Amino acid sequence: MSFENDQNYENEELLMQHQHDKTNSDIIANDNNNKLNSNMNISILNSILCSFNKIYSDLLTRKTIRHFSIEFIGTFFLVFFVASSINSVNTTTTTTTSTSDSVQPYAVGLGLVGLVYLTGGGQLNPAVSIGIYICNRITIFQCIISIIAQLLGGLSAGCVCYLLYSDWDKVGYASIQSNSTTYTLESCIYEYLGTFILQYVILCTTTTNTNTKNNTYGLSIGLIILGLILAGGNISGACFNPAVSMLTLLHGDYSDMWVYISAGS
Repeated sequence: MSFENDQNYENEELLMQHQHDKTNSDIIANDNNNKLNSNMNISILNSILCSFNKIYSDLLTRKTIRHFSIEFIGTFFLVFFVASSINSVNTTTTTTTSTSDSVQPYAVGLGLVGLVYLTGGGQLNPAVSIGIYICNRITIFQCIISIIAQLLGGLSAGCVCYLLYSDWDKVGYASIQSNSTTYTLESCIYEYLGTFILQYVILCTTTTNTNTKNNTYGLSIGLIILGLILAGGNISGACFNPAVSMLTLLHGDYSDMWVYISAGS
């Protein structure tokens, strides 16, 4: 009987020791898991902080500031030409002068030629920035910076023109001349076609390897814009540039915005 009690006692001790070892193992495993999770969280946090630090440092680089300034200033003057050139038409007559009959196409087209060379090949158009990004010529960060600068440049030009003329009716902007569904469809088609051919000319003259030393790209871009405005300015307003559509936004003509934004995207 005593032998059996001793055996049971030893078995209980072994069982208790096993449970104790198992408990210690579970505690150690939990500690290791907690440490691993903590290290993973710290690693993720460090990665996020490093990403923000890189973005912040990139924003403050001279190259980024210069790129933003070029796009802002170039787009500002392009939109300024669009907005203010309608005032060069003889206002003493009561006859309404259409976009294609005015001097506005020549002011915008020739002005764009000068701006392209002045900015050293500036994009001056969110649609162009997106196209160049798709061709892997710029990074997504540069594309976003360009678009922000261009839209701000367009808004600023519209506000400056309003301060100069003190009347929104004297500030030119792209507008669809009729509210009919058929005319809106025609305008949408022309905006898409115009933006396509503009993108095609820009990408062919500036991004292909065979045209890397082409010095006439600015003239090509300005002339294609001139031709597009003369050919269909009365159909859609000949915007082809979401930055130029900021004038339409400032005028409060929201019904036409979707045409210009979708075509430019």
